[in-house]
Amino acid sequence: MLCRHQRQQPNGSIYWWCSVRSNKSRCPATVIQSGSDFRPGSHQHNHDSTPGAIIKLKIVSQSKQEAATNVFKPAAQIVNGAMVSHSDHTAPAGSRPNVHNLQTSTNRLREKSRPKDPTDLNFETNYDFLPENFFRKDVVVDSNRHLIFATDSQLDVLSSAKVWYMDATFKIIRKPFYQMFSIHAFLCTGEDNSQLCHRKDFEVEAKEKKI
Repeated sequence: MLCRHQRQQPNGSIYWWCSVRSNKSRCPATVIQSGSDFRPGSHQHNHDSTPGAIIKLKIVSQSKQEAATNVFKPAAQIVNGAMVSHSDHTAPAGSRPNVHNLQTSTNRLREKSRPKDPTDLNFETNYDFLPENFFRKDVVVDSNRHLIFATDSQLDVLSSAKVWYMDATFKIIRKPFYQMFSIHAFLCTGEDNSQLCHRKDFEVEAKEKKI
């Protein structure tokens, strides 16, 4: 894999350097581009080749391009879509990037394109990014704020359930939010059980369905 060197020669030639490097050294191999012509430089690679690297590069490139244009699309969906488009199960392991690392890098790429996270409870909610009829209520009690979300079908199921299960979640919540409080109910179809989860924060309440 080659990356473009920052310096361009006076004659218009462009030097492409091997992208393999470490903290102590880098591969000296180069390719010299003159217009549409390419020729190898005087130095050779000092490392083994990585079979499948071109497939990995395509997956990474598509993920980052889509992340830049779809700032609110979940990183997992973006990366999974790129994997489906380019992955080859017969290709060597080097053709498949680390999924977790790629999801993290795509999110970092679009951090500046997203609205900043609120620092206190005095924020306005942009409902344009919420599914229709999902937001239910914004409740303020003293210094506490509760945002309630639910679909119509979720409310129907919870209203007919005989037993609700409560759960409080703290670890995944970022400030200024404090707690996500959930209400669960089970759906039974034959021998299959599905769980319906109604999540309700200290400052944000949410209802969602888990299958």
